[in-house]
Amino acid sequence: MNLIANAEAPDMELVSVAEKLFARANKIPGMRGVLEFRLGEGSVVSVTVADTVTVGTAHPNPDVTVTMSADDFATVAAGEGDLARMFTSGKIRVDGDLGLATLLPQAIGASLSEEQDDDSGDEVNVDEQRYPAPERYAESITAAQPPLEKVERYDRDDLTPEDFYHRYILPCKPVVLTNALRDWPLYNMSREESLIHFEGLQGMIRAGDYVSKTFSRNRTFRAESMAAFVRAAQEYSATDDSEPPPYLGSNTLPESLETLIRWPDYFRNDQYIPPRIWIGPKGTVTPLHRDDTDNLFTQVWGEKVFILAAPHERPRLYAWTTYRKGGLEGSEVDAENPDYQKHPDARGVNFLYVQVGPGEMLFIPDGWFHHVRSLSLSLSVNFWTTSARHSGEC
Repeated sequence: MNLIANAEAPDMELVSVAEKLFARANKIPGMRGVLEFRLGEGSVVSVTVADTVTVGTAHPNPDVTVTMSADDFATVAAGEGDLARMFTSGKIRVDGDLGLATLLPQAIGASLSEEQDDDSGDEVNVDEQRYPAPERYAESITAAQPPLEKVERYDRDDLTPEDFYHRYILPCKPVVLTNALRDWPLYNMSREESLIHFEGLQGMIRAGDYVSKTFSRNRTFRAESMAAFVRAAQEYSATDDSEPPPYLGSNTLPESLETLIRWPDYFRNDQYIPPRIWIGPKGTVTPLHRDDTDNLFTQVWGEKVFILAAPHERPRLYAWTTYRKGGLEGSEVDAENPDYQKHPDARGVNFLYVQVGPGEMLFIPDGWFHHVRSLSLSLSVNFWTTSARHSGEC
């Protein structure tokens, strides 16, 4: 915490801190450009990410500028602060190439991680080349079971955490829990009441044709007040069918909103990563993909429809990743309108359709593909866990 004593710290000390923060930034696919941190009282440090990482003082033409306090910068460098949460909480301002800025938490996380492997041999995928998605352990679990005909639904009171573990986590099966948010203050207040809690917060908004640029940093983003975005979303009326509506998607839940939610008791608290918030009008879309962890997706306002496919459908979904070893993975198949001439193997995929409404929670196990569309103005909160399913871990 004492890496920087105050905002008047010498620039060379800032350089030393930044070298630690971004030591492995060049290992992140798409992470290329100049980042400048303005820390008050004239203190500035720049980070140039190319084949190598170069740190210096002020840069004449940065791609991204981040304005924050020196104390917050030191907190992040000490591994005790979440840059994404600082942004949504309104503590920092980001300008410039916001697509590049969205990679900052990933770059910092890779640099501060204790599990570094500089001899991995992985190539840096600067051009976001797509590689075939590798097989996962979850595929062997679902392939050994009869195909699901539907996703089961239970009232939260009728499914204990122990039953949830044995019936859904272990066999890698999705399930919907109803009445799941009845003790959430955010769920029990009106939209007008909740707007008070969004004042002073900010979000990274997906704009333009973000669906066709899945997971790419070249998507168009803008930073906006959360309260203003919610008000605009309530009044949104689609005028151009060629593009989906703007979407405040996968933003880290601001710290001030944590008191308005409750962590589900199906995993230990230390297994959850910071929850994410999703807000958008009718018509927002997240195309078919799969996460690399279990996911508890809760619906606060509105309705969403999910199209699910089991992990072992990977070959027939033409799945791809921008990482050689896998991770977040997309699919070439449009789950809503599959093109069987282009993707003939997809004809045999067993798609499951699940509608999730206010107060409900959908469990999406690691490896399950899912396509998501908002049917109305929607606010969702999801919880990813660090309990990724691997052989011998469940």
